[in-house]
Amino acid sequence: MTVTLLVRGGEIELHESEKFNKVRHRLNRARKLSEDYKNGTIGGTKSGDGDQKFEPFHLLTFKTADEDSEEGGRICVDIENCIGALSDEPKDTGSANDEDEIEDEDDDE
Repeated sequence: MTVTLLVRGGEIELHESEKFNKVRHRLNRARKLSEDYKNGTIGGTKSGDGDQKFEPFHLLTFKTADEDSEEGGRICVDIENCIGALSDEPKDTGSANDEDEIEDEDDDE
């Protein structure tokens, strides 16, 4: 399954290990944290236990597909320049015990 990240100016094909649900979850989290940072709810540094540190480029770092290498490369994206993600399959499949998978809660079956 191929997941493509849509960014301003182009598309980036992600590594096969990057699943659509995981990418979508990370995009949602980055958008929320970005808004919280703009509103002053969270800061740029940790000041104590439980405080969140806003590091947008850490949140949106992905493995990229590279035809010349099995491992591929890496990219980090600014949430302001990210449009979304698309997949060439209708729904992710995976094992129920895979901790990296995020359940697709909005699909009715």
